[in-house]
Parts: sequence; structure tokens; C-alpha cells
Amino acid sequence: MHAFKTGRLDVWFGGEAWRPVVHVKDTAEAHIRCLEAEPEKVRGEIFNLVYKNYRILELAHRVRKALAEMEISVEVDVNYDQVDNK
Repeated sequence: MHAFKTGRLDVWFGGEAWRPVVHVKDTAEAHIRCLEAEPEKVRGEIFNLVYKNYRILELAHRVRKALAEMEISVEVDVNYDQVDNK
């Protein structure tokens, strides 16, 4: 929303932190499959649903590109003042 209002995507800490990405449909399907599975097969188990990990800066550039395809001009403004350790 900030990009629409200001024409800028602010990326803090150099955008070097990684973030996992998963589609909501994949998450919903995993929940349904677990509910339908035999309880002894899924009870106490951990399931990794992440599609891929991306750096925040890469995500910002993907958003900029997608908006450009809709003829919305947005600049990526990267702040390198601090490091995100998360």
C-alpha cells in the first residue's frame, strides 16, 4: 500500500534478511490433508510448507516489476544503516 501512495518501496537493513514464502492454497491443502489423514500418521509431526526462501530485497524488486507491468512506477529505496539479524 505504501508503494501505491508514495511511489517507493522502502527496504530496511539492506534487504538481506530471508523470508519464507508459501501460497495460502498450499497451506489450506496441507491442513485438509492432515485432517483427512489417519491420526497416527500425522499426530505430533511437523510439516514444512515453505515454497522458497527469498531475500527481502529480491521480493521488493519482484513487486516493483509486477507493478511496472501494470504501468505503476515504483522505486526501491534501500536503507543500509543497520543489519536485520532475524
